[in-house]
Amino acid sequence: MLRLLLLIAFPICLSGTAAAQPPPSRAPSTATEALVAFDEVRHGAEAGRATAVRAMGRFADEQISDLLLDELAASTDPSYRAALADALGGCARPRALDPLTALLTAPESAPALRSAAARGLARQGEQGEARLLEAAGTAGTDAAASSTRIYALMGLSQAGTDSAWRALATVASNGEVNERRTALRYLERAPDLPEIIDALLVGARDGDLSTAATSSRQLAERGHAGAGDLVADAVARAATTNAHLARSDLLRGMIASFGPRFHEPFLVMGSGADATTDRLLEPLLPKVTDDAKFVAWLRKALPRRQSPAERRFGLHLLGAVPGAEVTAEIAQHARAREPEVATTALRVLGRRGDPTAIPELRKLLRSKDEARRVDTMLALHDLLRTEPVWREELRSVLKGATRAHETTLRTLTLDLLADLQDFESLAAAWKDLDRREWTLRAGAIDFCRRVRDPRSVPKLIERLDEESGRLREDVLDALQAMTAMRFMQQHRWEEWWEGAQPGFELVPADVLANRKKPRPQQGATTSYYGIPLVSERVVFVVDVSGSMSAQIGTDASQSRLDEAKRQLQRVLEATPKHFQFN
Repeated sequence: MLRLLLLIAFPICLSGTAAAQPPPSRAPSTATEALVAFDEVRHGAEAGRATAVRAMGRFADEQISDLLLDELAASTDPSYRAALADALGGCARPRALDPLTALLTAPESAPALRSAAARGLARQGEQGEARLLEAAGTAGTDAAASSTRIYALMGLSQAGTDSAWRALATVASNGEVNERRTALRYLERAPDLPEIIDALLVGARDGDLSTAATSSRQLAERGHAGAGDLVADAVARAATTNAHLARSDLLRGMIASFGPRFHEPFLVMGSGADATTDRLLEPLLPKVTDDAKFVAWLRKALPRRQSPAERRFGLHLLGAVPGAEVTAEIAQHARAREPEVATTALRVLGRRGDPTAIPELRKLLRSKDEARRVDTMLALHDLLRTEPVWREELRSVLKGATRAHETTLRTLTLDLLADLQDFESLAAAWKDLDRREWTLRAGAIDFCRRVRDPRSVPKLIERLDEESGRLREDVLDALQAMTAMRFMQQHRWEEWWEGAQPGFELVPADVLANRKKPRPQQGATTSYYGIPLVSERVVFVVDVSGSMSAQIGTDASQSRLDEAKRQLQRVLEATPKHFQFN
């Protein structure tokens, strides 16, 4: 869920006159120092002045105000204008009112300019708040007018006065649907003023489900009497309409007023939550999993649920409930026919850390389903990683998994042994560097990178010209992880190794930890959203959910999906003909 609540700390205005020039390593501490720092970049590109300009925002100094106003009048660079607006509104400046109001309300203003202007007006006291109130009432149905109103609401939330909160409450009750939703989000941190509570009560009965869900959830989280009934009404409405936009609020509202009537709807609705909602709910879930009545209901109901998604969500919840009996029940779901349910159960067992699950997991290792065996091994690894016997078992599996159809098992086992830093398995990894199956070679390269041993260096050098695309980059990464060197040609590596080999010692891992990995220099043909393409076989996964219909920038006709399509077309036109993609 996109959180519209922006928490921004307001700088304290300072006035200083010390003439000493600051060292470049620290921010200016006086107005004079800030002006001197700006003079050093005054004649450079506009975008390069942004840092110096923002440093001036703390100082209520007339000379700085003059400079900022002059620069704003002359500037054409959008990012620089946004920096100027930030600095101009950084303190209470009487002369900032008109230019900031113009930036907030001008039809051509970009979102960054409107945002900076709204924040700046919020710092201008009563007069700034009055300008924001006026902007919040801007007439018109076009995108520019709507954007002005939205950012004015943001500015009012930044002002944080009782009068600003009351103004937001009025919009939350009477504005257009999008503005009601926005105002309600900003009311998250408003005090319990009577006008705020009244606005939330109105919103809880709104015909728009998203508005009703947000309002009833806030009332529940504020502990308002009767909020549980309002949440229940919104939940009932969600059963007959598209609850995508309201799902997060409804789930949070149910948690805030949790009880038996919400047991089933919480399971049903929670099973459809996206990753963003999951992250938002995670810290709230203890209230649910600590509820003895709910846990008893869930343990009884879960085996009978037909929906795999509901069972998966239920297993996630049970994972936080202690007890060997619960562990045994989760383990039963690891035998489910639906692969996604079994996988979830196995992952939950691994995270629980309950050793009573080990005997059942060992039985599942005999499964003929390769994917289930993989998930079972991962769960066992979480439970047994500190046990010497597990290391021996993995070595035994690695020794036996030599046939072509056991490629996945061998690759996984090598990965788990790398996690255990098992140097005895290096010889097996070196053999796999020459395997025909690329997945085995990839696993072996990764093993050499993680289980760092000087003897791997010449073996990796020999592979460099044998690999292409992504695997070639993997070899280079592994070599760099051990040597801190990165030559692009094999013959350069061979020349270097001939001189370095006598007495060679690995570069300490902690030295490399803070070094930024270089972007691929060879093999990368183009990039998709900044991700370099080095593989010759690529799968593009493009989100086409409802959120991709959101507008990009100020052009209401262009969506995120439109941009994703453009990026994809550009990439496909730039890739070599021998590349394969899906």
